[in-house]
Amino acid sequence: MPFSLRVLLNLTTRRWGADGDAHPLLIRRIEALRADGWWVRTALPRNYLLWRHGRTMRDLRYPVLILPQSRGDVSTLSWNVFLAVEIVRAKEQLQRGGRPEFSALAMAELNDLVEHIAARSAVRVTDPLRLHQEVAVNCSSISGA
Repeated sequence: MPFSLRVLLNLTTRRWGADGDAHPLLIRRIEALRADGWWVRTALPRNYLLWRHGRTMRDLRYPVLILPQSRGDVSTLSWNVFLAVEIVRAKEQLQRGGRPEFSALAMAELNDLVEHIAARSAVRVTDPLRLHQEVAVNCSSISGA
């Protein structure tokens, strides 16, 4: 990873620490990514949005996952679905050369992950990508964007 990218990551994000509301399965997934050499970071809402929508992340060919530091006013289930989508999306983008769409295999992985997460709440999540978008909008409102 280029030195300038590491500096930028260190200035605008911080190392991810297990979120008290994160599902244990997601924590294990994130820890597995870190063990595989991924940089898993959190950012304040404004910096998260800059990373998420900026060219740097779109063009990034390095194992980096940036998550928002706060979830705002969303349910624990919604937050966990959001995290699941972000994890699967980051892996998929790295494997597919930055292309943002999900392959059928990635969607199957996501749906399986969301099913396990939602089992605790006895709620069936039929559209995790829509729920992810709702949480992303909430992050935008927190940042004032």
